[in-house]
Amino acid sequence: MTTSGSIPKLKFFRPDFPTAGPMRGERGADGRLRLHQSILDEIENRPRVSKRLAIVAQQMAALGRSTIVKGCSDPVNSGWRRTPLGGHHGMHYYLWWSPQGTRQTQRFRSLKRNSILLRAVRHHDDHRPLNAGRLMDYFTLDWSDLDSDSAPCFETPWTDVQQLFALEDKPVRLVYGYPGSGKTVALWRAVEARSSGNTLYLSWSRSLTEHARARFGAFAPPGSDVDTRDFSTFLGELCGSDVRRQSLAASREVFRRAFDWWKISDHQGPWRNRMDALHAELRAVLFGCAVPGMYECDDDDARLSEKAYLTDGVSSVGPTAGNHLLELVRRSGWRGWYGDVFPEISSARSALSRLNKGHLPDGLRHFDRIVVDEVQDLTLLEVAVVAQYCRVLAARRGYAPWLLLAFDDGQTVRPSGFDPGRLNNLLHHWLTTPEEFNLEHNVRSPGLIARVVERASFLYTEIRKGYRPVDQRSQLMEGTGASPVDARLIYAEIENRAEARNLLVELGDVDDVAIVTPESTVPDWVPPESRNAVLTPEEAKGLEYSSVCVLEMGSVLTRLRRSVDEQDPLEIHERRTAMDRLRVALSRATENLILVDVAPDDRARQLCLQLLDTPERFTASDLLELFEDADYPPDERIYTRTSDARRLADITAGRAWERALQALRLLGGAGDRALVDDRSVQIEVRDTVLSIATRRLVEASLDPAMRESISQTAETVAQAWGSRKQLVAVRELALWTANRRGQPLDLLAAGLALGESDRVWLDAALAPALQELRQALRNCANDLASAPRFAGDLDGILRVAGLMGDVGEEARRLRLAAVDALANGAKFKAASQVLARLESPEPRRLAVVSEGLGLHSQAAAAFQEAELYQDALRNWRKDGKYEEALAHAKGKTKGDLEWMIKAEKLMERRPREIHNRLTVAERKRLAKATRMPRRRNIRTTSGKGGGRSRQYTKSRGAPRRAG
Repeated sequence: MTTSGSIPKLKFFRPDFPTAGPMRGERGADGRLRLHQSILDEIENRPRVSKRLAIVAQQMAALGRSTIVKGCSDPVNSGWRRTPLGGHHGMHYYLWWSPQGTRQTQRFRSLKRNSILLRAVRHHDDHRPLNAGRLMDYFTLDWSDLDSDSAPCFETPWTDVQQLFALEDKPVRLVYGYPGSGKTVALWRAVEARSSGNTLYLSWSRSLTEHARARFGAFAPPGSDVDTRDFSTFLGELCGSDVRRQSLAASREVFRRAFDWWKISDHQGPWRNRMDALHAELRAVLFGCAVPGMYECDDDDARLSEKAYLTDGVSSVGPTAGNHLLELVRRSGWRGWYGDVFPEISSARSALSRLNKGHLPDGLRHFDRIVVDEVQDLTLLEVAVVAQYCRVLAARRGYAPWLLLAFDDGQTVRPSGFDPGRLNNLLHHWLTTPEEFNLEHNVRSPGLIARVVERASFLYTEIRKGYRPVDQRSQLMEGTGASPVDARLIYAEIENRAEARNLLVELGDVDDVAIVTPESTVPDWVPPESRNAVLTPEEAKGLEYSSVCVLEMGSVLTRLRRSVDEQDPLEIHERRTAMDRLRVALSRATENLILVDVAPDDRARQLCLQLLDTPERFTASDLLELFEDADYPPDERIYTRTSDARRLADITAGRAWERALQALRLLGGAGDRALVDDRSVQIEVRDTVLSIATRRLVEASLDPAMRESISQTAETVAQAWGSRKQLVAVRELALWTANRRGQPLDLLAAGLALGESDRVWLDAALAPALQELRQALRNCANDLASAPRFAGDLDGILRVAGLMGDVGEEARRLRLAAVDALANGAKFKAASQVLARLESPEPRRLAVVSEGLGLHSQAAAAFQEAELYQDALRNWRKDGKYEEALAHAKGKTKGDLEWMIKAEKLMERRPREIHNRLTVAERKRLAKATRMPRRRNIRTTSGKGGGRSRQYTKSRGAPRRAG
C-alpha cells in the first residue's frame, strides 16, 4: 500500500443541487399521500406539531406507514391509524390516517394502490366518530411539500446543524452526536440535497439498509441513483465471496471453543477470567487495527506487529497485559481460529488486499458519493477498506467520491476499538482533512428520558480523559419528539428472582415493550423461555420502543460507582464499555423508561432513584397492570409485533420469529376466516412472516424439524394472504436452502415473477448469499442440463441475484458460456436459442452453432468474419459454393475446385438439345467420361511394429465410419 506520505492530492466529485421534481418511484410519483384540508388549519399555529407531521409524512411516503402506529379501540373508528405528533404545553396530538382498503377508505374506489389518506390532527382525548369525508377535500402531497426547505404545508423538520452538514461543500464530512440527535437523518438529508451523482449508502444493519432503501426510493433527487447495502454485503462484493454473518455472542462462543485456554493457563496473567475482554482486544486492536501503510503489520499483514502493538500507541491495555496477550496468541495457533472467530475482519483484510492490487468489481466503479452510518461499529481495518475504495475510484476515474460518515463513539457496544483521532488521521492522510459537525439537539427522546441519558453520561467523568468519548453537548429540541410531560420514569422493585422470572414471562407478550439488560450477556436467572425476549445493548442499539424495561440497573451503577484503579488499563476499558452499554440501554425508550431491580440493596436503590431523579415507584403487579390496562385494538397489537419482528430480524432471529408468530396468531384463521378483515393488516402480517422466515431459512443452521416448521408456516401465509407467485417463491427458496448445492435458477425465476415491489422480503433474505448465487449461475451456464434456460430473461434474474454491475454485460458473458456448453454437447438448437438473445453474437460461436444446425452458408460467412478460413472453406464446400470456397483453398483442393468451376462452365456452354442428337454409343462414352469414382474411406490400424497403416474401404451413398 502507498504510505501516507506519498499519497497524491486528490480531486473530488462535485454534485449539483437538485432541481424541483416529483418524488421517485411509485411511492412518490403516483400521489400516494393525500392530505385533508382541515389539517392545515389544525397545524397553522402549532409549528412543533407541523415539524413532526413533516417527519411522519416522509416516513409514510417511503415506508407506507409511520414508525409508531396506534389503532382505535372504538368500533366506529375502526380502520383509522393514529401516530403521535408530540405535544405543546402538555397537550398531546395525534395524526389520524388510513391506508387504502380499510373500512374508512374502501368506498373511494378511484384511489390508487398504496394510497394513504391523512385525515385529521386531534388531541389525544378526542375519539369522536370520524368519517373520511369527500375525496375532493384532500390534496396530493408532492416532493416539494415533503422535502423542501420552503415546503408550503409543513415546517422544515431539519435542525440548523443538520442543514449545515447536508449543504456543506467539503467532500469528506463527519457528523456525530448523542443517541437520538438525528445522525442518520442528517446523512439522508445530505444525500437528498444534491443530484447528478450515484451514491453508495452503507449501514451496519440489513433492517436499517431496507429502511434507507425505501426512503431513497421516495426521496432520491432527480438524476441520482442510490444503492443501499449493509457493510457485509459490500465486503462480499469486494472479495467476490459472501461474508459469513455471525453475531457478537456467537463470535465469543466460537472463540471460547477454539482458544485452547487450559494449555496456556500459565500465561494468562491479567487476562485471567477476562475471556470477553481478550476477545474484544483481539478483534478491535490486534487484528482490527492491522492496516498496512498506517501501522507495521506481521504475518502477511493479518495482525499488528509487536512493535506497533506495544510501542506505537495503538493498544492502551498497558505493557503487562499487552505482552501476555501476544504470548497467548503465539501459543494458541491463532491461524486456526482467526477466520472462524472474526469472519468479518478476515473479509475486510482480503478486501483491502484486493483493493491495494487495483482490483475493483464492475458493480462498484460508478459511485460518486459514499455514505457510511454507524462508523463506530467498524474497526479501523474496515474503515480503511472504505478509504482505500475511494482512492482506487480516484485512480480509475480521475476524481474521488465524496465521503460522508456518522458516528457516536459513546455507543461503541461492539469491540471495534473506534477512536475519533485514528479516524481523522486515516482520512487526513489517505483522502483529505474531514469537516466535523456536532449534533447537540436530542430530536427523538422525550425531555425526561433525554435528561436521564445526560445524567448517565456524567459517569464518564469517573475515568480519565483519554478513555472517554468525544465531548458532546446534548440539548432537548422540543416539539420533534414527545413533550417532556408525556414521558414516564418508573422504578420497579421486584422482591426476588422467582417473581422476576414470572414478570419476564408475562411481559414477553406485551405490546411495544422491550426488555434490555445493560450487561453484555443475559442474566443467568432469566428463564429459558424468556431469553430471546431480553436484548443486550448490542442487540438493542438502533431500535426504539414505546416502553423499555432495563434489568438490574442498580447492580451496574453500584459497580460503576466504585473507585477505578487508574493503574489498571484493563479495568478502565471494561468501565468505559459498561458505560457505553448503559447509555444505549437507557436511550431506547420513547414514552416509558422503567428500571427493574431485583432484590436491590440500599446503595443500588439509591443510585437508581438518583439517576431517574423523581420516578414513580412500582411493584411487579403495578407494572403488569400498567400494560394490561391499555385497551389496544387488534390491528395496533399486530402492528406492534410486526414492527418488533422487523427490527429484531438481524439481531436476534429467535425473538423476531416469536413476534412474527404472535402477530399471525392475533390475525387468526386463514384467508376469509381471519379475525381481522383489514386487508392492509393482513398484508403487513404476510410480508413480516415471509421476511423473517426466509431470512432464517437462508442464514441459520436449522435442525430439520425447525426448518420444516418455518417452511410450512411461510407457505401457509403465502397461500392464505398472498399470491400463487409468492407461494412458488417460498417453496423454491425452501428447496434451495435445504440443499445449497442445487442450482438456483428456479428460485431466481420465481423471484423475478414476483416483480420488484412484491419481492422486498425475498431480496432481504438473499442478501447474505448473493456471491454464492452468482457463482451458482456461472456453474449453471456451464452445465448442459441448465444452459438452455439462459435463453430467458437473464437480465431480470441477475437483478434478483443483486448484481451491482453492468447487468447486460454479465448476462452476455453467461450466455456465451451457455452457448459453449451446449455446442460442446451437440445441443445446437438450444444453443441457437440462447445465441439469439445476444444483440451482436460473437462470429465464431455463431458459426459453430450454424454448422451444427446444417446452415452451412451462414456458418461459412461467420467463420470467414472470424478469420477462420479453413472452417469457412469446409462449410462453403458442404453447401456447394465453389466460387466462395475457392478464395480460401490451396493445393490440390484449389485445383479440384478450379476444375469443377471450369467443368460447370463447360456444361453451361453445351449445345442446345445435344442429348437428342447424340447416338447411344456417344451417350455411353460421355457418361463414362463424367462418371465420378467411388469414394474410398480411409481408416488407420495398428501394424505389427506399433506403427499405423492406412486401409481403404469402399462405400456407397453417404460416407460411414469404417469398422
